[in-house]
Amino acid sequence: MSFFNNEVKIFDGAAGTARQLRRRLHSRNLLNSSAKQGSITWLNSSDDPKMLELSQKLYNLKLD
Repeated sequence: MSFFNNEVKIFDGAAGTARQLRRRLHSRNLLNSSAKQGSITWLNSSDDPKMLELSQKLYNLKLD
């Protein structure tokens, strides 16, 4: 489904950001080499608790 008839280009920088983070962690010997799963701590500069809730919902959103 196309909302913008291919007239608007959308760039997702998430993959590049993740690769850069991995490089930086590796260079500082901070990569987790264990099989133990990590955890997520949700923080937001907004005082509105609904903003944290929205962030969590967006994170868990399944995209096709």
